[in-house]
Amino acid sequence: MTLGDGHQSLCKDFADVPQVTVSMEAAALNGAPLSWWVGGPGAGQRQTYWGGALPGSQQCACSLQENCVDHKHHCNCDADHTAWASDSGLLTHKESLPVRSLVLGDVQKPGSESSYMVGPLRCYGDTSTEVLFSFDVGNGPLEVRVKAGVPLNDNRWHRIQAERNVREASLRLDELPAATMESPADGHIHLQLNSQLFVGL
Repeated sequence: MTLGDGHQSLCKDFADVPQVTVSMEAAALNGAPLSWWVGGPGAGQRQTYWGGALPGSQQCACSLQENCVDHKHHCNCDADHTAWASDSGLLTHKESLPVRSLVLGDVQKPGSESSYMVGPLRCYGDTSTEVLFSFDVGNGPLEVRVKAGVPLNDNRWHRIQAERNVREASLRLDELPAATMESPADGHIHLQLNSQLFVGL
């Protein structure tokens, strides 16, 4: 089950990972990244790019700007220098946000140190005028929507009530009439999941 609107036009999070001899690139033997972060909706997905780079690129901003401390590497922290280096930048691909966790590998090497900072998630340009209740109990996804008719980013609290029972699913926003959808006649009464259950905004 997910509940949300997803109409922000721009979201960004700041990540700064200063390190000494910690590898953020792919491991030499099997190509698997030694460091990554988890982000995106639900439980999130493993992300192998860093602030200022493109999703899936396994790069940092210095690689795109062609100013990494060692041109053979795509991140400053991969240069294996004994001095502190930093890879920082904005993560702006909202499909990958928010940052949920960070894994820094290769820190067991003698002399390795790491530090990190993940800034607050900031979203701008919210133009949402509707709320969506999407759920799947094992027989395919269903959605119920309530349209407010006015933007919901009005700096006020809004009350959202979502319910799914044997007969129907309903969604209410503030004092607007509830939107409902009847459960399919051949639908499941109990949850029949082949994967994890996710509940969130």
